[in-house]
Amino acid sequence: MSDALPRVTVIGAGYWGPNLIRNFHELGALASVCDLDPAKLASIRERFGKIETTTDLDLVLADPSIEAVAIATPAQTHHALAMRALKAGKHVMVEKPLTLAVAESEELVAPAAALNRVLMVGHIQQFNPAAEALFKLVDDGTLGDIVHIECRRLDLGKLRSHENVFWSFAPHDIAFILSLAGGAYPEQVTAHGSAILQPGIHDTVHADLRFPTFSAHIHVSWLHPEKQHQTVVVGTKQMAIFSDTWPEGRLWYGEEPLAQGKLKLIDKGFDRLGDTLRVRSGGENLVPYTPAEPLKAELRHFLHCVRTGDKPRTDGQTGLNVVRILSAVDAALAMRP
Repeated sequence: MSDALPRVTVIGAGYWGPNLIRNFHELGALASVCDLDPAKLASIRERFGKIETTTDLDLVLADPSIEAVAIATPAQTHHALAMRALKAGKHVMVEKPLTLAVAESEELVAPAAALNRVLMVGHIQQFNPAAEALFKLVDDGTLGDIVHIECRRLDLGKLRSHENVFWSFAPHDIAFILSLAGGAYPEQVTAHGSAILQPGIHDTVHADLRFPTFSAHIHVSWLHPEKQHQTVVVGTKQMAIFSDTWPEGRLWYGEEPLAQGKLKLIDKGFDRLGDTLRVRSGGENLVPYTPAEPLKAELRHFLHCVRTGDKPRTDGQTGLNVVRILSAVDAALAMRP
């Protein structure tokens, strides 16, 4: 196994692509950038300096020195581009969602496994250091057994005409819940919502996911006056709130920087005394964590998996399960116009 970083080409230099380009470049893993628009490539060269760019994907896929590609193009192109890359022997990272259809996602997961290629989906929230601290609270038993998860992702916009708010906002929350579920898939998915601004395109959605040992609720809306990105995890021992919209502060212990402000551990719940349930209301503590840029941590994880063959935290199967739940919610919404 080589110690050298894999060389990665970023496909797509539009909205999200420049963020991938910057981070892969800073990590020393960027091989080139591919986009059909020469003007976007010119902008990338102007911004980042001496970076190889091309409009010809075939050249990228034929280059044996390029081990992996990161796809940041419109979701409707993900299936075709990822399939071409896998068949060319490349490891693949795809921004969420993996595809727009369950069948298309299944068609990517199978060849990735057969070809022993890494297929990873970009669910950046998993790599937020406060979120990682929450995972640790679950793993080490601090919260006890999970009994309920509630996610809220609310904002005023960004309105989209090609997808509803659940497809736009919920993939990160679904992936987060699936991680906390330890790979379990919900036994039941139900949903209701409202399409107010554009006929047939839901602006607000409430979805319930029933797992074997806990329940989860997701509320998303782009018709809300305040931005909220919050996940509440209710355990049998304690509760925790992770909020990406709470302000973050810095702490210093010796020379080691720490952050706090986005994760709160709460000693509240119910204690059972015989047949009686009594409210337990203890203290609250902000949980410290080591600050880091989530995207850089995510890309570093992808590079590690390419080099070692380790399974990505947000692998193709996770991406497929996210698309399955998105599609199940669509089906539930269609039954309740």
